[in-house]
Amino acid sequence: MKIKFYGSSHGLPERDRFCTSVLIEAGGNHYMVDTGAPIADMLIRDGLRPDVLRAIFITHLHGDHTCGMLSYLNLASWYYTASDPEIFTPSIYLEEAVNAWLKVEFREPRTFRFREITEGEIFSDGVIRVRAIMTRHHNDTTPGHIRHSYGFAIEEVATGKKVLFTGDLKPGMSDMPAVVFDEHFDTVVLEGAHTPLHKCMGVLKKCKTDRFIVGHVFPQVVTEDSIKAVKGELDIPLTVAFDMAEYII
Repeated sequence: MKIKFYGSSHGLPERDRFCTSVLIEAGGNHYMVDTGAPIADMLIRDGLRPDVLRAIFITHLHGDHTCGMLSYLNLASWYYTASDPEIFTPSIYLEEAVNAWLKVEFREPRTFRFREITEGEIFSDGVIRVRAIMTRHHNDTTPGHIRHSYGFAIEEVATGKKVLFTGDLKPGMSDMPAVVFDEHFDTVVLEGAHTPLHKCMGVLKKCKTDRFIVGHVFPQVVTEDSIKAVKGELDIPLTVAFDMAEYII
């Protein structure tokens, strides 16, 4: 299994970073976690057709995790028509929003396969298994305006290799998916926007993993001093991702 960062920035794009998107390759199949980057453009630049995606997993419905989906689905509506990923969303409101946008251009918009996420196993195609774990970054239960946020535990079936995407977390990472305290993960992809990592050492030390990769990078939070402090105290290797960085799991 391999992951590649198409976007590694926080809520705003930076000069050298798009917003959050990570491509997963396993067993010759391709999947995407979040679509904050212009994913259709990035796939093409990477030598891949946009129709390679089998599934898209959205951690939460903030624009820096979703906005690249609109241009992707627009292209899938008229040109890359073989594109037919399952799209896993924390709220079916995303489907309504996408359909409303596509109606601006298309008289009869194409229907895409949206799936509303619930906790537990949400996807299995014989190549990867995906479990969703609810976090508290985005937790609005107002009737008519329900929003949730999730992390994803992804396992490659053939090898048993596992990666955890935490998604965005509450300050202090108090809602770190607890599965990482009980199960071993080969890699944990952390968010680096809401709390300096050196202030989360109690949480990070409890994680059962061989490696941390920091994405969703906010430069004022993921500072050189903060990273140095973490590496000086943490026994687990930690790397800060950048756009187009590729990691073997």
